[in-house]
Amino acid sequence: MAIFDGTNTTRKRRDHIAAEVKEKVNCKYELIWIESICNDENIITENIQKVKLGGLDYQQKNNEEAELDFRTRIKFY
Repeated sequence: MAIFDGTNTTRKRRDHIAAEVKEKVNCKYELIWIESICNDENIITENIQKVKLGGLDYQQKNNEEAELDFRTRIKFY
């Protein structure tokens, strides 16, 4: 068993991962997708401030730019 934690929001991205798993993993298990949905603004803000602003994606951005970018990602997701 393996868990791949990532944001795979498009059918194309999920199809790519499914193909990679099928090609490289020889086992009797099937691939499943688990989605987590949160609409609580307090939790979203806390997650952005505690986790995302210090992450690798945002090392070159100030906090305002980083938060705006991540909120845009959330809308896309």
